[in-house]
Amino acid sequence: MVLVFSDEFNSRWRDFGPGKDAKWQALDLLYVNGDAAMFRSSAVSVNKRGCAVITASKTPSAGPFSAPWGDQPAEAAYTSGMLQGWNKFCFTVFTLGNLGRAGYLRSTDGRGAPEIDLFEVGVWQANKPQLSTSIHVAPILPLGMHWLDYEGGTYYPTYSDPTLHSAPNGWAGINSYMRNGLFMPRPGTRLADALSATHDLNASHFRDFYVYGFDWQPRKYIRWYINDILIYEINADALQGGQNGNNETIGERLIPVEPSYININLAMSNSFAPIHPDIPLPSAMEIDYIRIYQARSEINIGCDTPDYPSQDYINANVNKYKVTLAGYEDFVGDSRVMGPTMEPPPPDHTTTIVAVVCSVCGFLLLVACGVGFWLWRRKKKAQEAADAEAGKQPSPPGPSAMRRCCWVVQHTLLAFWYGPGDANRRHPVSIKPKVLPVVSEDSQRHIPMQLVQPMHPMPAVQAVQTVQPTPPRTPIQHTQSNQVRIPMQKTQSMQPRVPIRPMAVGLQ
Repeated sequence: MVLVFSDEFNSRWRDFGPGKDAKWQALDLLYVNGDAAMFRSSAVSVNKRGCAVITASKTPSAGPFSAPWGDQPAEAAYTSGMLQGWNKFCFTVFTLGNLGRAGYLRSTDGRGAPEIDLFEVGVWQANKPQLSTSIHVAPILPLGMHWLDYEGGTYYPTYSDPTLHSAPNGWAGINSYMRNGLFMPRPGTRLADALSATHDLNASHFRDFYVYGFDWQPRKYIRWYINDILIYEINADALQGGQNGNNETIGERLIPVEPSYININLAMSNSFAPIHPDIPLPSAMEIDYIRIYQARSEINIGCDTPDYPSQDYINANVNKYKVTLAGYEDFVGDSRVMGPTMEPPPPDHTTTIVAVVCSVCGFLLLVACGVGFWLWRRKKKAQEAADAEAGKQPSPPGPSAMRRCCWVVQHTLLAFWYGPGDANRRHPVSIKPKVLPVVSEDSQRHIPMQLVQPMHPMPAVQAVQTVQPTPPRTPIQHTQSNQVRIPMQKTQSMQPRVPIRPMAVGLQ
């Protein structure tokens, strides 16, 4: 088997807007009239773990409805999302034939597009969620006929499985009928029969990742799998022709051979399965990857093939495939032309560029300083040699180059640290300091004392000091803590005290 398509959803920069992604478009659309949830592109994203995320919420929303008679505005009580691969990637193997665009009723009006449902989930019985796997084929069987009547046409390998309990779908469509007093449910619509089976689910199916897949062999069979376990099969025997009791006949119908595309959505509709009023919302469905394999000898991909051309018809009927309601954007492209890539936006290298430029400039500055210093030394030596030759007295040596360099670096750093020279300097007081004479007893010399007037006026303190006779000098002793200790001499209490003039001292 060869991998022919893969989306791992590893890029968080995916933009699923109209015409923005090569593989998908997130729709802004009411999928079917009467749906409870409006599909909005804002409900689709890619998370950090590399998973596509579709979130359903109880948020009223408005959007377009593509009705058979034209586009019209619509509203819904819930908001959800859908990824659609229409006319982007198709393969002959929920897929839908490319001539019908899912949700655009004008593109399917009057014809039934083949549809294969990989899984649809609903709760039709209390506390019993189920998985539905189906294939929709047309034209419908005449009334009174059933595909289960053809032995070997359907197969339920997990019918007796204690967990899955696979069985025929009991959906009572409009094609159901009575046979010998028994009600015979036959799922489907007026356009197509739905050959369907149901499988029981448990809490793990809503909590853990499971691998859901199917094996499609056109004209032969379709087989559904969960974690590589076969759960359901429909083959060509179930689609053979026949005749009912009213002589109404039908020819052989086919396991689909038309190129088909993939739809992924989280739909909510009371017409499909009742919505519980206490359903926990918001809730999300995560898709880790989507991969398609084909046999090497049977590779058949493309939406516009020679056997089933579609692009010319789409180009001639764009109005059937595109919403034109004002205020909403839609896109119809050419499947033969690959769309935009999913590469992340270019990284911002501004910080790196600035760092490199600064580093280069710093390096060039150092080189320039080195060259300048070398030229200066060379010139100085040449000058010294010329002076020696001329017999001149050499000038006294100045500071070494290393000391000059250190001085420049030191003062440059100090300039950055302290700012300009006057930035942290205290401004001098505008009032001139007063000079008060103090008379010394020994020399009668005037020793000026400068008193700075305080910034804020404070009450003066009157102090009276006495002077003792000058004692003999005692040598100053230095302690280990480098503090100066001045020994104090005791004075004789009988010595006369010589008063001096009171002196006003301002406290600052």
